[in-house]
Amino acid sequence: MSTIFPQYEQKSANNKRQVFEVKKITSPNCEWYTLHNFELSKIPQMFVPAIFQRKYSTAHVYRIVESIINNTFYDNTIRCVKLPNGKYEVIDGQHRLKALWILHKQYGIQHYSLVMQHFKTSEAREVFRKINSGKKLTTMDYLKTLDDGTYTFFDELRDYATHKVSKIYVSYLNLLNGVNYLRARTPRPLGTHALEDMLSSIDSDEMAHMYRLAKVTCNAHRKLKNDRVFVKSTVLPLFVIGYTNNYSQAQYANHLEKILADAKIAEILKERFSTMHKELFVAIDKFTEKEES
Repeated sequence: MSTIFPQYEQKSANNKRQVFEVKKITSPNCEWYTLHNFELSKIPQMFVPAIFQRKYSTAHVYRIVESIINNTFYDNTIRCVKLPNGKYEVIDGQHRLKALWILHKQYGIQHYSLVMQHFKTSEAREVFRKINSGKKLTTMDYLKTLDDGTYTFFDELRDYATHKVSKIYVSYLNLLNGVNYLRARTPRPLGTHALEDMLSSIDSDEMAHMYRLAKVTCNAHRKLKNDRVFVKSTVLPLFVIGYTNNYSQAQYANHLEKILADAKIAEILKERFSTMHKELFVAIDKFTEKEES
């Protein structure tokens, strides 16, 4: 069903008028189900959180618990997609379900009425991004939603990279920021708006160097037990130096170990990277030239 709207004028911040003409809108492609007096004991058997969900916030869960206990909770909608195994993958509502599970296990609440909004599986990640567009969705969270099999970047690096903050793997986001640093010579992190363009434009040489660096950082951490191998201030400039000089995997490993052991660079690494990146880059560049000579 289409709806014709009259012209709508909105004054922008610079007092220039922008005219919007909306010709056709459609409702979301989804189905709604009401689960009257849903048995809370079935939550683990029926629902699983989407793999691209944000981390649980315990404080948020218990705010919902308190709201439900006080009968002041008005958002009982669970947005999900149905999986081949019959379970429902939750793309919005994981905190609500966690709160209800706590109420069931700790307070003996047996039933609660829910509303399910059911989307197609292929739309799950897009729905998640749109639902969370006004919430505190980090760039790392957003990047995780793009790991849907469309981009080989994720699969190529999966043995050595992760979407989470980790002490044993380098993050996908830091590797992408390394490519951005290579191209723009700035440590300014990528925003969500730039991620898809970046993923689509990675070439084979950039991919090869990210793989070498990711593998080397993981091996170095196991060998040196040094968490700084994964931080942005180490990964970004080393990637630029390595790409510029076409480092092999052995050269990446050699220079990473020596950079971490060098007192001057170790001191710079402790500084705030956004203000120290030029000095850090110069220090590593000089160190590299000295080693190669």
